[in-house]
Amino acid sequence: MQLPNSFKSFAQNKASQRIAEVATAPCVFYPYQDSPFSYIMAAIKAGVRYESQEDWGASHFLEHILMRSTEKYATLYELSRHVEGIGGQTSAYSTRDLTAYWVKVPTGCEELGFDLLSQILFKPTLKQEFIDLERSIIVHERQRELVNYGRYTANALESLLLEPNPMSRHPVGTDESLARMTPDYLRAFLKKHYHAGNIVVVGAGQPDPSFAGKVEAFLKEAPPGETSKPANFMVESQYPDGSVIIKRSPHKEQVFISMGWRFPVLTDLDLLTWRVINTLLGAGYTSLLNWELREKHSFTYVCNTAMNVYDGMGVFKLHMAMHDRDLPQALGIVTRIIADLASNKIDRKAFDEAVVRHAAGLVTRWQNPLEAVPLVAHLLSRDGRLFDLAGYLSDLEKVKMDRAAELVSRWLAPQDRLVFVCTGSDKVDNMFAQTYRID
Repeated sequence: MQLPNSFKSFAQNKASQRIAEVATAPCVFYPYQDSPFSYIMAAIKAGVRYESQEDWGASHFLEHILMRSTEKYATLYELSRHVEGIGGQTSAYSTRDLTAYWVKVPTGCEELGFDLLSQILFKPTLKQEFIDLERSIIVHERQRELVNYGRYTANALESLLLEPNPMSRHPVGTDESLARMTPDYLRAFLKKHYHAGNIVVVGAGQPDPSFAGKVEAFLKEAPPGETSKPANFMVESQYPDGSVIIKRSPHKEQVFISMGWRFPVLTDLDLLTWRVINTLLGAGYTSLLNWELREKHSFTYVCNTAMNVYDGMGVFKLHMAMHDRDLPQALGIVTRIIADLASNKIDRKAFDEAVVRHAAGLVTRWQNPLEAVPLVAHLLSRDGRLFDLAGYLSDLEKVKMDRAAELVSRWLAPQDRLVFVCTGSDKVDNMFAQTYRID
């Protein structure tokens, strides 16, 4: 499959550059000519992947609390106003295996950006009053997720698919773990994970020959330390493959359903193949599932797929919301489409178009430095590798439909899928052979 030449030309002209002079931590700068902003991200190896049983939830809590107050900025309002007042922005987010802090500043204000990140990561005050306030904020965050049934089913399913890996734990933790968050506890966790051995730095903007020096100055504020090791224990698996878990919701007829499979990812080419499979099945109006379930039958407004990979373990998920009367037919359509793909019966042109659509989505993201920077930071933090867009597109042209059929046939079997449902409908129990009810 040949991708458009414009995609490949763009990739060749957008090569990221490792800053070799920075020896204390991996660092990459990605040039954007004529950019009015500079983007800087510091990504930390911190998340449930690295948390002991006693530390569950600490990474997520720390991501919330660090910006609340620092040595230089007494409040989150002060800190944010300092950067937003000049047209910039700063924020943070956490995943199961990474916590990232980023700042966007007008070009020429990079020193301010690094100063903000230094304050947040290495000089927080961790005051008890802010810890107490943020604990209640996180409770609200968790409650919001519980009433967003589409998001809740998707997150719950991914956790089940990742068991028994410690990453299967919800990043927020439990009420018991939230209660442990004190200033001394958080300082100890900060010291354990927030150091030069756990950080990668990624920048983007106009070419800046002084960027390496600014990174060096920033990293001098970081204490030394060893790279965090993944947590080494097993989480008890609650349900075997093929299980259907139903959580009661107030919606008497509406069904929010997520189904998924787990599979190993052994090669980079297989990883790309799975990404094309994801695009083919559930990304965009021309995806196979969207055409059948939404456009052709009007069963659902929400129908999408997603794929994530952690430590070589892939999880493939399908999410839908619909009336309970339509669920049996919708499940039949999903089963048929996946079976057709496994049997190599899908139109080869549609598969090739999915390759192009996946490439186009990546190139589109790469045009925006605020989206490109996390892509670089995540790969650098997780695998220690630079992201090579040109190489990625070249490898994408090698993805074959025959291999996709083999992978789907081996790993997306109906008997191996996990299903998580939120509904108030009594009819759903009768649609599956075996169900588990949870509160």
